Amino acid sequence: HALLSQLDRILQDYREHQKKVFAKLVSIMLDRVDNSEAMHAALSGQVSVMPGQASPYMADLVKDAQALHRVLGPILTKEQMEDVYCQILDGFDSKLVSIYSATNFTDAHVGHRITTDIAHLITSMMQLQPDSNQLCCPQLAKFAQNVAGGPA
Repeated sequence: HALLSQLDRILQDYREHQKKVFAKLVSIMLDRVDNSEAMHAALSGQVSVMPGQASPYMADLVKDAQALHRVLGPILTKEQMEDVYCQILDGFDSKLVSIYSATNFTDAHVGHRITTDIAHLITSMMQLQPDSNQLCCPQLAKFAQNVAGGPA
């Protein structure tokens, strides 16, 4: 019984360590959203972006999320990957809505930039997990609909 007890403790320690590692990965990705100076430059028109293209800020955010997915894919189980990405996307959803809500999204340029960036994020993230039946970033999707239809 002592051996089983020790194995249970080791397994519990492993799970706790795994949770901490996953939380750190999520935190790193969400910190990328907090570094929003580049986002504000894109929204203010300081950075020229081709019509229909994602801003450099959003393109980099998506690229980082895709790179993390490529690195973790061979290591994590499908359930673990879904858990990590669910946390990341929930964080993107709430943080980006908060940032975008503080902008002058009634300005046509800003509104178009926001909707284009949101569409790029959602489309790209859905491609990472095509089997998922969860809607990716529902708050962002709703926000984009409100912006496209005018002020909420």
